[in-house]
Amino acid sequence: MKKKGYVISVVTLFVAAASFFYFNTTSKASLPEEKEVQNIFETYFEAIQSGDIESAMELVIDTRYENAESQRKGYEAAAKEDIIYSINVEGISEGDSGQSSLYSKKFQEQYDVQLAVKNQTNGAFKITLPVVKDEQGEWKILILPTNVAPAS
Repeated sequence: MKKKGYVISVVTLFVAAASFFYFNTTSKASLPEEKEVQNIFETYFEAIQSGDIESAMELVIDTRYENAESQRKGYEAAAKEDIIYSINVEGISEGDSGQSSLYSKKFQEQYDVQLAVKNQTNGAFKITLPVVKDEQGEWKILILPTNVAPAS
C-alpha cells in the first residue's frame, strides 16, 4: 500500500513538473514595440500625403478595395482630400477586437492598436486598427471597411 502511494506521489510530481516546464517554455508571441508600430503608421500616412502611393500600399492589407488598381485610386483621392496633422499610438492590445475575426485565422499574430489621429476632415478622433504579421513576417496595418470608409 505504501508503495502505491509513493508511485502516485512520484507520478503527480512528474506531471506537475512537466506542466510547469511546458507552459513556461512555450513562448507566446510578444506585443510589437510601440515605437515600431508608431513608425509603421507614420510612414503609411506620410507616404499617402506625399503621394507615394506604392509605399503606402506595401504597409497595409486594405480589404476595402477589390483590387490594387481601385486601392491606388482611393489612396490618390485620399492624398488630395485630406491633410493628417498627427497620429499617435495610445496603446497596443493583444488579440482580436472582433472587427477582424474573418481575417484573424489567416495571420500568425494580430494586435489592436489604439490611435489618436488629427486630420483636416474629422479633426481629432480616436480609432482602433489591427496590425498583423503577414506570411513574410512583416507587420502590416489591416484596414477593414468597418474601420475607415474608403476614399472615392
